[in-house]
Amino acid sequence: RDHPLRRQPAVALQELSAYQRVLPPKGSPRRQAYEHIFAEGSPPPASIETYSLSTIRIALSDTDMLTVLSWTEVLSERRFGLLAPLPVHVPWNDPVVGITRHRDWKPNEVQEAFLAALKRNAQAIASQG
Repeated sequence: RDHPLRRQPAVALQELSAYQRVLPPKGSPRRQAYEHIFAEGSPPPASIETYSLSTIRIALSDTDMLTVLSWTEVLSERRFGLLAPLPVHVPWNDPVVGITRHRDWKPNEVQEAFLAALKRNAQAIASQG
């Protein structure tokens, strides 16, 4: 399903305000990014509030609703042809994600493979972004 705003080279805030939104709860990084877009005024409220990406995907696929996704979420959705981004700049600060472990911890073979896979995927995502 193609959103009407996808056909435009740029999208104004007033145009975003005309559509319903499916957003994560207040305080989440995506919700903070959304609220930052409307920093000059009051951000329009969410029509649906959820963390669930599958719920968001269904809502966006079946309607003209809007949401804010992280770049890695956009890449994943776009890769499968499910969703596509609108031409809107979203000031985004990705939350810091890391691994904490005890200094003397020695991973077993499975744990070592998991850590290596995490590192490979993080590098792949960083090179796309």
